[in-house]
Amino acid sequence: MSESLKLLPKNLRPKLLVEPFYERQKGESQAAFAAFVMYRDSEKRSYTEAARGLHKSRTMIARFGARWRWQDRIEAWEKYQDALRVEQLSKDKAEVFEMHGALARAMAVILGQFLQNFDPMSLTPAAAPKWLREIVTTQRQLYGEPIATVAVQSSMTPETAEQHRRNASIYCTELRYLLPTNVPSGIIRQMAVAKYNVAEDDLPTVERLDSLLSIRRFMPEVRSGKWPS
Repeated sequence: MSESLKLLPKNLRPKLLVEPFYERQKGESQAAFAAFVMYRDSEKRSYTEAARGLHKSRTMIARFGARWRWQDRIEAWEKYQDALRVEQLSKDKAEVFEMHGALARAMAVILGQFLQNFDPMSLTPAAAPKWLREIVTTQRQLYGEPIATVAVQSSMTPETAEQHRRNASIYCTELRYLLPTNVPSGIIRQMAVAKYNVAEDDLPTVERLDSLLSIRRFMPEVRSGKWPS
């Protein structure tokens, strides 16, 4: 204790607190602790409001606050409340994750039953790219990869990035020649995006890929499903 505090009367000296500080302390009267609780739980945390609520004088409330170190105890109380909120948030998240997991498992069973009776030929050209995007997105999430694709990864050199774009364009062209004509060109572009992690703007347009279909009629090797060596 500092020399200046020793000059105060014993009944006015600040007390040494015992953890947890926000609980009633040894030697603290019921009236003093009730005043602290009133002050702690009030919106403004004002000595005047606490005094009015307890029908006590403000001087007495201020004396309680100084002697029983209300500000230190309020700080300990706030930290305790923060810890409770974090703990509750963690529990809430765990419950939400468990609920989502149960829903996902149930939907997987339903989807599996649906796919067993699904006719792939009924998939429309407009719907097929959406299916592919969902599959790619799910795979990326499972492996912790970013959902949005980027044209060039920051770790790539410009030469490597350019080679990726060229390879992706060649891949699109080869698939357009090799895959059946009823496979939409939009799906081929999505396959290249997923494989090479490039932007769609770096790939041949749908119109360009569709124009290659006319060439297939003049290539017997392609019509037979063989790629010329």
